[in-house]
Amino acid sequence: MLAGTVGTGYRTLADPAVSAGMIAMSPTYTVQPDQDVIDLVNGGEVHAWRLQSDAPFSMAGVDMQELIVWLADGHVVVGTQGTGTFGGVQTTTVQQFTDWGVPVVVEPPVG
Repeated sequence: MLAGTVGTGYRTLADPAVSAGMIAMSPTYTVQPDQDVIDLVNGGEVHAWRLQSDAPFSMAGVDMQELIVWLADGHVVVGTQGTGTFGGVQTTTVQQFTDWGVPVVVEPPVG
């Protein structure tokens, strides 16, 4: 049951629309002066500005202690890192977004 709950929660967080909503929940961010070089899971790299939320905030019952967003040219989100607490459990989640605009093929599970 716990694995199903975690899986459902992650599926929700993996939706870029949900990430956009979470980004919008923090009223202010601090932008670092220089860009980070982000090594992407697809083997590429991108230069991105690191934005860090200035204060804790809440979204959908999750108390977020920290949210970091990496923005590339054109304000394209290439990654997020959030630390939040839900149900007394604190966790940090890191996501990368690559291949914007490329069709996605989801294979059915085997077995």
